[in-house]
Amino acid sequence: MGGFGNPDGTHTTHMGIVRLGPDTQHRRIDIKVYPSATISAAIIHFTGSAQFNRFLSRAARELGYYLSSDGLFKLPPNHPTRAPRPPNLAPLRCPEERDIFDQLGLLYVEPTRRKDKSDVLLPDGTPFWSTKAGAAAGAAANTALR
Repeated sequence: MGGFGNPDGTHTTHMGIVRLGPDTQHRRIDIKVYPSATISAAIIHFTGSAQFNRFLSRAARELGYYLSSDGLFKLPPNHPTRAPRPPNLAPLRCPEERDIFDQLGLLYVEPTRRKDKSDVLLPDGTPFWSTKAGAAAGAAANTALR
């Protein structure tokens, strides 16, 4: 089919149709290519459950960062929590998944344990969302989603 780049230059997606044999169904295949500097964020994104990713990204926002498959970005002071990431930010250098968790001050979670919000952990093992600040942020986020 073809490929296209993300408008901000962070990754490229190539899409196509594949068929493994004459008697098999056609399948769509997407190949995403990320710069090596941001591959750790892409790995987190594609190995965590959707709920884990959503709550890890929300925790990052509460801590003054923006996290997506395109990298971890430090937001400017007083940046509104629900506002989009400013386009001129460069991703932080985090070559390993663990570096992203360290930058956020969170406990590294193995990919097989990335299930839901209870797996977003502070360094002492306490779930981020069970703390007073995390609970308030979660309530505000849930209200905003309604």
